[in-house]
Amino acid sequence: MKTHTELVEELARLQYSNYISAVGGKAFNGDPLPSAEEFFTDDSKKKQADSWRSAAASGISWAQLTCDLEIQDFAWAIKQMKLGNKVRRAEWSDKGMWIALSGTDSRPVRVETGNQWSPHSQAEAQGGTVEVLPSFIMRTADGKIAVGWLPSQEEMLSKNWELVE
Repeated sequence: MKTHTELVEELARLQYSNYISAVGGKAFNGDPLPSAEEFFTDDSKKKQADSWRSAAASGISWAQLTCDLEIQDFAWAIKQMKLGNKVRRAEWSDKGMWIALSGTDSRPVRVETGNQWSPHSQAEAQGGTVEVLPSFIMRTADGKIAVGWLPSQEEMLSKNWELVE
């Protein structure tokens, strides 16, 4: 699935390409218009390209609200984790970082006595095992697993969550 940023870029290029076709490939003064690839990579046309991106983002937002398209927000990320997937923010610089659930209501984790990470958990185990309730876990930038990760407000409000392959 594509990120919101990728969808905006794709739609902006598609809209610009359709515009080129509609006007016969020529500007008002008769000069040929650059291809979408040239237009969106030319630094001298950054403001114009950003305007096409802004229009595309507005179109996507409208479609999401009126057509119930799937937004890759935190609610989407939680759904993905409940399905057993790992997710991350697209903007996280370390692509090895991810968030997952340590079990779900339909898939609880049972841990044998002696295998819990806390001596307090071991002391509470009844019958040789204990059921560990679902919680967020995070693979940190240094490869460690953090149990009980809590999202920030920015993370809960962002729309750039993606699946980890």
